Amino acid sequence: MLALILTILKIIGIVLLVILCLIILIIAAVLFVPLRYRITGDYRGSPEKPETDASVSWLLGFLKAGVLYGSGGFHYFVKILSFTIFSDEKKPEKKKKRHRRKAKKAAEAETFDDRSRIQEEKQRQEAADKAAEAQQNASVDQPENQNPQDSRDQAEKPGKKPFAPLRRVFEKIRHFPKAVRSFFIRLKEKAAGIRKKISSAGRFLKDPAYLRLAGNLYGKAKKILAFLKPAKADIQITFGSADPGVTGQVTAVAAAAIGFFGWPDVSFTPDFEEETLTAHVFLKGKIRLIHVLIIAVQVLTDKDFRRLVLHKETGSGRSRRKRRKREKARNTQSQNGQKG
Repeated sequence: MLALILTILKIIGIVLLVILCLIILIIAAVLFVPLRYRITGDYRGSPEKPETDASVSWLLGFLKAGVLYGSGGFHYFVKILSFTIFSDEKKPEKKKKRHRRKAKKAAEAETFDDRSRIQEEKQRQEAADKAAEAQQNASVDQPENQNPQDSRDQAEKPGKKPFAPLRRVFEKIRHFPKAVRSFFIRLKEKAAGIRKKISSAGRFLKDPAYLRLAGNLYGKAKKILAFLKPAKADIQITFGSADPGVTGQVTAVAAAAIGFFGWPDVSFTPDFEEETLTAHVFLKGKIRLIHVLIIAVQVLTDKDFRRLVLHKETGSGRSRRKRRKREKARNTQSQNGQKG
């Protein structure tokens, strides 16, 4: 009996160990296997729509998703091992197949008697529609373009009060001071809101913690952009305006931006003879989720981020009490300075 229990526990332990290894393997694959992206786009002029194709694949094409946009409209798909899981192209195909199936069944079930019966019903329906239309035309006494509501309005016109427009003018004059008062009240509320925003912005610029947080977030954003930077890129733009001066200005701005941001894969070609705009974009790269996870953990564990954004106290109880005393003393000094 004891040997049987030990055997069962051994089997359960092996199964749990296999499940744990599979979970660890899946988590490691999600974090360390890179997501590969590919973006292509072409634009050949104003009458034509831009052709865009973007796709993301993972684990050597095991999972793939993409979007397409062009003259055929917008399409998307999600595939696992080349089998389509989600796609907007499935629904029209299903509808077409269902329509063909219904048409086929109707054609098979329809006989000569059925055709004659349907034809007689159509003729009776057309005759009934013609009779109803003729009766309607005969019963209409007023002109076609006259609306019954207009006739009722004309009938009611003699009963209207002659001084109604004058009364409306006096009502507006009577309510004018109230409208002016409400306008100035709204203006005062907006000015107070603007002053509050300006004061909060000034406190943000004066507080070194906000400045440290802004610099930290800027550095993390640059790291994420560096991870997202494509390994292969080819961007070609041709621009031409009816005014050669505008073309020259745009060319100077584009050249300055390319040199400032260091985009060696961007080619900008001006056209001083014709008004044109064409573009070709090709981007290909990859990113690992472990990098994004590390940056997210670093941001969430940052003391300034937790205190200023998440509004959570950090540090020990003594340090929190000291910080509250410093903030209270700072607020008291600012209030005394304002009073003085």
